[in-house]
Amino acid sequence: MNKIEKKLKLNILWHMHQPYYKDDESKNTTMPWVFLHAIKDYYDIPWYMKNFSSIKATFNLVPSLLHQIDGYINGDANDILLESLKKVSSELNPNDFDILNSYLFISNEKNMIKPLRRYNELFLKYKIEKSINNFSVYEICDAQVLFLLAWCGNYLRTNNEIVKTLLKKEQNYTHNEKIELIGTLINFLPTITEYYKSLESDGKITLSTTPFYHPIAPLLLDIKSAKDAKESADIPTIKNSFSNYADLNTTMAIEYFEKKFGKKPKGFWPAEGSVSQKTAELFAKNGVKWFCSDEEILFKTLHDTDKKNIYKNYKLNLTTHTIDIRFRDHYLSDAIGFEYSTYEPKKAAKEFVANLKKICDGCDFTPLVNVILDGENAWEFFEN
Repeated sequence: MNKIEKKLKLNILWHMHQPYYKDDESKNTTMPWVFLHAIKDYYDIPWYMKNFSSIKATFNLVPSLLHQIDGYINGDANDILLESLKKVSSELNPNDFDILNSYLFISNEKNMIKPLRRYNELFLKYKIEKSINNFSVYEICDAQVLFLLAWCGNYLRTNNEIVKTLLKKEQNYTHNEKIELIGTLINFLPTITEYYKSLESDGKITLSTTPFYHPIAPLLLDIKSAKDAKESADIPTIKNSFSNYADLNTTMAIEYFEKKFGKKPKGFWPAEGSVSQKTAELFAKNGVKWFCSDEEILFKTLHDTDKKNIYKNYKLNLTTHTIDIRFRDHYLSDAIGFEYSTYEPKKAAKEFVANLKKICDGCDFTPLVNVILDGENAWEFFEN
């Protein structure tokens, strides 16, 4: 009898999310991370993946992220950093200087600042002076443009003519060039959701989502569930129930996803992987077919830390529904997110594959390895 080669199934889920940065009283967006990661990461990751025909992945798109991207597209984001960047350098007020001092040189020094010669020169000056307050208006304008260029992902650097031209120029930028750059980056944003939609339609990727504002659903459903996670947890005395907010976040997410992509989501990555029996019931009754969580949840549920158990697919039988659960390989996911950026690239790839082979060899069944991590935060630590 011929020996049947055992295979391993690899499920990669990129969790694309940002908290809600809009202050609904002032109507201002107080932090720029939605915009900055939108021009650097949200398009680039599926764009890279498309170059490899045999690789598929799941992208978990959180409504609070997509809703905020829509705000930039519609012109009502009022991002305080972008508003300061739009001003002529000679007309900046003290508040503008505070904002620019907080962000202009926050980029990763090794992979984002140093590759741009002029940006690095200005960064070295900033390190000495601790602010841009004594920069000339020309230096401020250069720093602003180079900050934006540093956050442009490789797709924009390769395909956008304005970005390519300004990178080639290197310095001595004008205010009009800065405004043109901001405009072209805003105009790029609508392509992001459409790109995911087209890849999903082609069968290249699967899409999933999260309750709308990324809440810790088990705590909304029952504050006492904190004791299930950690028996020593100090729970505040709260008389009100917030379970309706958990339900609302779930239904709003499903409705928003369907409006964006023309179909309801089949899967959820709960915020922070936090789940409970009530959370599973909530998802299942709303038509969700599967959700993922972390391996530690399974270990605690089974009272068994045998790692092989996380490579199985589980079906949870609920009161009126069933729902599939998949568990995240904590080590492999965190290795990509936090460790492999310090490795030589081929060494990192070889170690990742070696770990998969070790898992496959150690299981007497077809293992399903779930690698789940943030799809935006790791990449500024990787070269190129």
